[in-house]
Amino acid sequence: MDQAPKHRSTMTIRTSLLAALLGFTAIACDVPLQDVYELRSKTSVPKGLAYDPIPQVFYATSLRGGEITMITALGREYSFYEADDPNVAFHAAVVDAERRTLWVCAVEAADPSLPRASLLGFDLDEGRLERRVELSELWSAPSPTGCQALDVDAGGAVYVADRVRPAIYRHDPATNKSGLLANTPELAGPGGEGSGISGLALHPDGEHLVVALADPPALRVLTLEEPDELGVVDFPQRPLGRAGDPRMSAAQGIAFVGDELFVVFPGAVQRVRFTDPDRLRTARVHTATALPNGLSSATAADGVAYAIDSDAFQVEALGVRPEPPFAIVRVDPVLFTADEDREEE
Repeated sequence: MDQAPKHRSTMTIRTSLLAALLGFTAIACDVPLQDVYELRSKTSVPKGLAYDPIPQVFYATSLRGGEITMITALGREYSFYEADDPNVAFHAAVVDAERRTLWVCAVEAADPSLPRASLLGFDLDEGRLERRVELSELWSAPSPTGCQALDVDAGGAVYVADRVRPAIYRHDPATNKSGLLANTPELAGPGGEGSGISGLALHPDGEHLVVALADPPALRVLTLEEPDELGVVDFPQRPLGRAGDPRMSAAQGIAFVGDELFVVFPGAVQRVRFTDPDRLRTARVHTATALPNGLSSATAADGVAYAIDSDAFQVEALGVRPEPPFAIVRVDPVLFTADEDREEE
């Protein structure tokens, strides 16, 4: 559903800013990304993270305040979008750079027993909300819905993970058609409430979707041709996660950087390398723990994984107060070296 900007003066400034960023990128060399980008807000609790490689801009969503912010490669932070209702929670985000679209998960929970989730599409160059897909309308009867994770394929179709139902939806913006892709009991996870879908990422082959389950941490794989057949990813050497380690209590967001999958935990990131690239059923995992203890999601940015540190897991799952400052941090590949060395001993 197309929507016109509600605050035209603010939108004009934002549009000019975006145009300037794109123009700067067109004439300048690539700016090396920094290791850490500290975020300005002390109360928003950032959750989702996306990266636009054309102007080299990060987008951070927020569980509180109804705001999406943009952070340039130089570390300057601006407001990209502000919802009319500050109680709207923005979760995952992903950039379709080719079609200049930012896709974001939004959840309204005025009634906690009946959350309503939407998939929002923003024009990246104009800063305008252009599309809204109400996920509850994809079911035959009104029901609670969630929007926990999402990714986009080469053709522009968006895949959305709903932890509440649980289910996976597919939205095709070219035809404006949306529907249910998968709705199997395995997506709920073995532990009931709180253990279901926490992440979703499309494999670079464009044929497989990898789904992360939170607790106990696990990965499942489905093919787009047979989405109801959920495969289990086995880890023969070491398991995903680490039982009893509070830094790795539950899997959060996931993201591919090339053909390597990065799984975010509250206080660690695990790098998953699949050993059977045609099926994605077995993998080896290495762990980096020299990271902040408040991570929630990750994205690929200029060939490296970046994660967002915000205490979102502690706020959502444990009800604790967040401890700012929040930041976007580089997951340096060197951080996995010590774990690789221990495995070889």
